[in-house]
Amino acid sequence: MTKFNTGNPVGSSDPRDLYDNAENLDNLVNGDQAAYNDRLGKSRRSWQSVEDQVNQQADQYADDKEYRDSTFASDQTYRADAFQAAQDDREGVFNAYLVSAGYTGTAGNGDVEDYAAGIEITQYNQVVRDTSGEFWRVSGSTTLPYTTTGAGLPEGGAFVAVGDGVLRQELGQGVRRASNLQALQSISGRFSGDVAYLVGRTTAGDGGEGEFRWDASDLSASVSADTQQGVYVAPASAPTGVSGAWVRQYSGPVNVLWFGVVTGTDSTTEAQAALEFGSGKGVFWPVSDSEYIAGPLIPQENTVVTLEPGVVINAPSGGTRVFQLQRENVHIWAYGAKTVMDGTQSSHNVYILHPAKNVSVHGLFAEGSGSTGDDCFYIGGDPASGKVSENVRLIDCKGRNAKRNICSVVACHGYEIYGCEFYEAQAGILGVGIDLEANTYMPDGSNPVQRGVIRKCKIHDNAGIGIAVIFGEDCDIIENEVYNNASEGIATGAGGAQFNAGVARDGDLLGINSFDLATGEIEVRSSGNSLWDLGYEIGTVVQLNKRNSATYPSELNFTRGFISSISADGLKIKISPHYDYGEVTSFSGSGTGTRSYDPFVADLYMLVYREGQCSNIRIGRGNKLYGNGAAGQIRLQTAVGVTIDRAYIDMAGVAGTAISASFCRRVSITNCTEIYGRDIALRGINIGTCSKVTTENNRVTGFTSEGMIVDGSHIRCTNDTVENCGTTGNKPFRVQLCQNGKFSPRVFNDTAHPSNYGIILENSVTNSLVTGANCKDAGADNASSIISLSATNRIIDSIQRDGSFR
Repeated sequence: MTKFNTGNPVGSSDPRDLYDNAENLDNLVNGDQAAYNDRLGKSRRSWQSVEDQVNQQADQYADDKEYRDSTFASDQTYRADAFQAAQDDREGVFNAYLVSAGYTGTAGNGDVEDYAAGIEITQYNQVVRDTSGEFWRVSGSTTLPYTTTGAGLPEGGAFVAVGDGVLRQELGQGVRRASNLQALQSISGRFSGDVAYLVGRTTAGDGGEGEFRWDASDLSASVSADTQQGVYVAPASAPTGVSGAWVRQYSGPVNVLWFGVVTGTDSTTEAQAALEFGSGKGVFWPVSDSEYIAGPLIPQENTVVTLEPGVVINAPSGGTRVFQLQRENVHIWAYGAKTVMDGTQSSHNVYILHPAKNVSVHGLFAEGSGSTGDDCFYIGGDPASGKVSENVRLIDCKGRNAKRNICSVVACHGYEIYGCEFYEAQAGILGVGIDLEANTYMPDGSNPVQRGVIRKCKIHDNAGIGIAVIFGEDCDIIENEVYNNASEGIATGAGGAQFNAGVARDGDLLGINSFDLATGEIEVRSSGNSLWDLGYEIGTVVQLNKRNSATYPSELNFTRGFISSISADGLKIKISPHYDYGEVTSFSGSGTGTRSYDPFVADLYMLVYREGQCSNIRIGRGNKLYGNGAAGQIRLQTAVGVTIDRAYIDMAGVAGTAISASFCRRVSITNCTEIYGRDIALRGINIGTCSKVTTENNRVTGFTSEGMIVDGSHIRCTNDTVENCGTTGNKPFRVQLCQNGKFSPRVFNDTAHPSNYGIILENSVTNSLVTGANCKDAGADNASSIISLSATNRIIDSIQRDGSFR
């Protein structure tokens, strides 16, 4: 609470106000509260609040780093465990021989101990090992139990040597050796627990080797489920397993090589058998000197599939895809592994679709796609039936050289694309890095692409847009690096399938039933079907369409405009070419063509850009964009509810626009303090024909045409800086076709970037206010530093070229 509270407006020189301001400044800088009221009663954040926010962000960064470090460590541990399991499988064979032959160690777990004093021998088949590696057992004449003296073997004849050759000869009498799977099938066990060692599925050491034990129980169900006999091998004499089978001894995930996967030939059947058997257990795919061929591969629910670094899986030529993920709780860990398609296939490289839920792909490099219209990663479902993928994550993946898009999200509620690199999508169809584009609505009219995060990705060198939001909503685009894409870096714009027959919702299109010549009203709804019930509001963007050579009244000589009024009954509208500017109030004629409320019957009809099409997009902190196409590093079109915050933009030699917005509603551009034109690019921020726009605390530098150009009523531009823009005859900060706007920019040019103007409000701008602007060193003189061409505008408390106030 200040002392005097005069209530004088900003700019007051009253000493009492100076006292109150000093008191407020002391509170804001030194106080411990989050906010204090200024002398006009408005709450202001304190320095303490700023420090708290910075500390919170630092904590968040630490949490993110801890999560990534934990994930990497977990992945390394998992691979180490898999490798150790494979080693144990090989190195444990000799110990298995000991047990199968009746020999065992003296330790509590059966391990063989080194000879020493105090070892208790309780059975005649227990052995100890001397310093030379020789094995010894007690002689048949030694009374048990016997405790070793440590005086040296054979302790006066108490022990007899079981030489390595003798031991192996004895072991050979108890363990069967099978040279391949067929040989193992040719024998049966004599008793449960009998041991057989398979030296290779086809040839020795081919990865199919392992220890098997005979189980004489009815294993017909297990044998039937193991279609490639990777774990359960029934004898040829009783192939159903009803009389028993050999059972592979293992722990941890199953290995695809056990099931017959080989390199150089199509192993789809064998790999799929491993994936189905490994449901709930995990599946391990080892690296090889050659590449694998397999697909489509469909992991089952509750399965982790681990591809060893260096694994390469090629989709079969003329086939469909490599991975098809359509189960719950499926996770692929593939750091350093690659899936490859050469364009002869008919689908996507990695295809994720309903009922996929809680699915993730980590570290996979998906290179190439099928033929025209296919992607490296595709996330979809059947939205019309209410079936979409849920909670899908692509983490640290790479995608390259798709025929359409690197990644398409078509139907998913809850997706995360984190730390990925997507590049070199081909020209032809789209060529987008990440495309958020549904193809229809859910049964309840909601968008099937929603609740998404795209974060810390590199999207570059694609033939089309870097990141496109065409038919999706509720997405955060954060901390990405988007560069050198041939078209826009990040772009939004409804205009995919939203307006197709059988897809569009009620109210997405309006058929024109009549024109009221006297009032300029357009009848678009029948009685009882109010636009108010559909959530329509003033400022909604519409597009005037026609078919069958129909014509509009001459007053409607624009393609897109805004709803400027809605009748009380919600059945009629008026429109204007600009938001709250130029409303059409009468018609000289009715045009031509069939009239109908039905937009698919009427020859004159409108597309309506509404929530749920392309809406609620947050282009958040830390995005870095440079060198993308001239249309815009960030280009917003026909979207509703878009925010851009803390973006870094460098035109990097591209003679285009940094941020462009047209025919959008509810747009906010804030805190983009590094927007560089490099004295080549044309425009910094271009707000063209939008409704309900705010800009604040942005800084644009070095644009040869306008630094900022604003078109649209009720726009608020606060504390934006336009530096060294609009050189020579151009205009650094330009406003047109606007009423009731408010502007307070800082505009200046140094001697190397002279401009004839500073701020200019064209004659199409009315009832607007320039307040608190700073145009010192802008324009050719005081008059040109701040220009208003309409007497209805006001300029107050603003600094002109020579530093004086106007």
